Amino acid sequence: MNLSVLIETPCPNDEVESLCLKYWELDGEGAFTFRITDLAAEFGVRSSDISKVVKKYAAVAVPNTACNRCGAPVYARTRSELNELSRLPAGTCDECKAAEKENARIAEERKSQERLEELHRLFAVQEVSGQDIEVSALSLRSAFAIAALLEDGQEIVHGVTLPVADRAEEFAPTRRLEGHLLSDLVDECVIRIHPESAPDAFVWSEENKYSGEFYPLIASYYLVGSGPLVGRAKRYLEAFRDILSRNKWPAAWEEEFPDFWVELCASECELYLTHALGARGLEFNPGDKTRDVVKRGLQWFSLGQMYYFIWLAARGAADYKARSRVTSKQAANSAITRFGGSIDRAYAEGWNVAVYQRGHGVSTSTLWHLLMVRGLNLPDPVAYSPFSRPRNGITLKWEALDSETFERLIFQMVEEADGYEEVQWLMRTNAPDHGRDVSAVRVLCDSLSGQRQLRVVIQCKHWLSRSVRDVDVANEVVSIEHWEHRPFDVLVVATSGRLTADAVTWIERHNSKGARPYIEVWNDAHLESLLAERQHLVLSYELR
Repeated sequence: MNLSVLIETPCPNDEVESLCLKYWELDGEGAFTFRITDLAAEFGVRSSDISKVVKKYAAVAVPNTACNRCGAPVYARTRSELNELSRLPAGTCDECKAAEKENARIAEERKSQERLEELHRLFAVQEVSGQDIEVSALSLRSAFAIAALLEDGQEIVHGVTLPVADRAEEFAPTRRLEGHLLSDLVDECVIRIHPESAPDAFVWSEENKYSGEFYPLIASYYLVGSGPLVGRAKRYLEAFRDILSRNKWPAAWEEEFPDFWVELCASECELYLTHALGARGLEFNPGDKTRDVVKRGLQWFSLGQMYYFIWLAARGAADYKARSRVTSKQAANSAITRFGGSIDRAYAEGWNVAVYQRGHGVSTSTLWHLLMVRGLNLPDPVAYSPFSRPRNGITLKWEALDSETFERLIFQMVEEADGYEEVQWLMRTNAPDHGRDVSAVRVLCDSLSGQRQLRVVIQCKHWLSRSVRDVDVANEVVSIEHWEHRPFDVLVVATSGRLTADAVTWIERHNSKGARPYIEVWNDAHLESLLAERQHLVLSYELR
């Protein structure tokens, strides 16, 4: 076999050309005829310089490695390079690679241009003559969200917002809340997506068409209305500042304020919880369970008091990891159980809970500052709560119910709830054997594992004169074991009152053992939170 030698650069003399040809010469068995040392001795060149000379003036076509695009041969300039390229499958030559790269660049530019044209067609800036937004007609949530979006002059250029993800100051406490607020404002048609938004802010189909979905945090927006965009933003902020102070709010805003306060403070709690655990080396991503615990707590405690519970939970989770050598994920997840337990115990015992401030490294969002500092003008915003609740009392008129009506209320609430099936009310009220009051099957759906069913029994205790004790809970656990059915997975103690501290401790210890049944508590605070979303039951049972 012979190699096809290409003399690429004119050799200075015949001797150099002869060296190149002998360097690449093969014998009958396909091995190199001359060793480097032999060539060095024959031509009077150092062994280390042989390859350098050949590489400068000659190359050989590598057998069976022609470019799979144009068929041009692939060349090697040294023996080691020849061996390496011979082991590789046929590839693409440098010229074809460069051409492909250029074609890809041109195609990407064409795709980007098509997307820009599509965005300008779909989101062309609109003008509604003489119809600026009336601030007082907006909801409290929308009015303050728009103001927070437009407030900082560094975050808006010629009336168009910079992407929230790129802002120097946080728009809202968490990315999750920011996304919800922006999406809702777009759906309400008070802000519009600007056509100069980055194409990456949108989801594109395989045909390079806008799919109808977008990423709220990386899009840019402008305010609906008339005239130049910068003028719209200026006029909105001027009108908003006229009614920013709470004593100038429309009546509807006062009614909406508690719900918005809970939403904003819940987001603040998620931020602080993530920060407090992260500072202890525990990564955490808040989910629905976390948000449920937070919203329950905010019905009874200020944000600063919730910070205290979060601090306790984070410290306890870190201690648990160090003491029990569990994984970081398990330790972080335990914080929610600790968090919820502290809230329930503090409420049950009537603690005088300390007010904590934000920790170092936790920023204040524009929305929080606008509402809590400038709107409410509070000296200590984290110590404030819009819910005026008696320290040792209840807000619903539980005394309007007797035991049987209370059980009927619980039965109806469970029967109407999603995720519960086969709801039954089997035993008469105050049954001497302390039998179950309400039973049901709780259906849990998992996208990976499928459906799971838990048998739940709910013991109703309409006790206004005393709290549920640990012995009461223990008796309920024993009593349900006497039923001639397969065991219950969950025991819910539903009470119109509270639990003693000993009862809370007993339940925590029982659950920590993993024993069946798992015990849940629906005290008056939890029931009021549930009924707040079921006003038809409040009215039907005359609890107001």
